[in-house]
Amino acid sequence: MENSFIFSLYNLLENSEQDCICWSFNGASFIVKNRQGLQRLLHQYFNHNNINSFLRQLSGYGFKMQKYDGYKQYSHKLFRQGCKLQLGQISRLTKGVSEITILRRGTKDMLHELQQIQIVQQKIIEEIKSQISQQQQLIIYVQNLSYFKQKYQQQTQFKMARLRKFIFEFRNGLNPFLQNRLLQFIVGQLFFDINIRDTPNRRRDSLLQMKQFPTDLWDF
Repeated sequence: MENSFIFSLYNLLENSEQDCICWSFNGASFIVKNRQGLQRLLHQYFNHNNINSFLRQLSGYGFKMQKYDGYKQYSHKLFRQGCKLQLGQISRLTKGVSEITILRRGTKDMLHELQQIQIVQQKIIEEIKSQISQQQQLIIYVQNLSYFKQKYQQQTQFKMARLRKFIFEFRNGLNPFLQNRLLQFIVGQLFFDINIRDTPNRRRDSLLQMKQFPTDLWDF
């Protein structure tokens, strides 16, 4: 009989008193709970105890496997508890159909994995772009900071040089014009603060002009 494997499997499930293999709750599938225990039963129904051969035959007859509560569950639309009469309709898949089915499943799984890899790669690329952008902004900031620091140092050095030159000339009397203006400013400042309210308008204007600080004196 071509599908003797199916009838033997059905009898195994109906007669087995061990819990290594059993019907599911609704009888639409069966569950393998213990491979070692099942392997010890195989020779009683299939004349062999090769568990891998048993699983290959399940696949060859079109059984679908899925995980259930940590165990492997196998199902076939015509293989149901209490429906022994329709077991004769179950036949082995042709080699071509079986290979095509396997190839389709493998291709589908590969495409799914490829999509997941592409998603991860895209996230990595976006993260790298973000890091590069942040690094570029940091580099620009550091460059600007360095430029302004150098500019400030140059200006400070220039002003300090002018200040040292002025102090040297002032102390050595080489710039009497600046000495005279500074003296006029100090005297005018004192006189302005004391008599500003009592002076006429004409003298007030003169004192106001004298009060103007000589900008070229301290603008280093």
